[in-house]
Amino acid sequence: MVVVEQGSTSEVRALVDEFRCAGKVGAAAAGSSDRGASSDLASKEWGVHVCVRVRPEASFASEDADCASALSCSGPCIVTHRPRRELRSRKLVLSNQEFNFGAVFDESVDNNNMYDQLGHAACRRLALGGCVSIVAYGQTSAGKTHTVGGLLERMPADIFSALASVGVPNAQISCMMVELRGNKCFDLLSDLREAEMYEDRDGKIHLKGAETYPVASADELRTLLARATALRATAITEHNEQSSRSHALYRFIITTEGAPESSAQRVLA
Repeated sequence: MVVVEQGSTSEVRALVDEFRCAGKVGAAAAGSSDRGASSDLASKEWGVHVCVRVRPEASFASEDADCASALSCSGPCIVTHRPRRELRSRKLVLSNQEFNFGAVFDESVDNNNMYDQLGHAACRRLALGGCVSIVAYGQTSAGKTHTVGGLLERMPADIFSALASVGVPNAQISCMMVELRGNKCFDLLSDLREAEMYEDRDGKIHLKGAETYPVASADELRTLLARATALRATAITEHNEQSSRSHALYRFIITTEGAPESSAQRVLA
């Protein structure tokens, strides 16, 4: 959203709608072969992929408010709009800036659609022997808790089904769930017992005092997730009554007995 001068909200919205209808989003790189499939994360080489999810316009941004949508989305591209007045004519125009990402999820995408593109690919990568990290980053009320919660709803069943489809032998699944609050770390599966997080001389992060629990089924993993989520520290914010007021790390570890050391363990965090 962008705040506009009083009385020009409808004019700004009309300019943004005109921009979208003209199909200008992503037009500058329409001929790039990398852009066409960049929203399909499952088909890409694994590395660091930055994905953006646009939160729907909040209820407080009503039709009468002096604000308007400042984003347009198309595929892996976002265009930001900044309204301004031309110096001489005083005509209202848009200054547009384009940004490209690994994937963009607009307001119409729900948690199931997002999981199909992001969560499923992560679980399959895990089953194939990789290590995967999913990090949610954004300001307060951006939708981090809602998005990660949607991923975690389907991930337990998907992890087990991915292992079965790939045919991973002797796979053992365990999990660790901790909360980071200020400079302290708490074990969410041991009634918030304090744990220690430290970095060794090689730059690797270790957790000391946090329990790792084995799970034999998707239902057992869901039960532990529900238990951990219930203990998360939350506080009421202006726009979200269940906004998380801490950071959480949910770690799923798959160990394969009898496999070479380099592929014996894979982690999803």
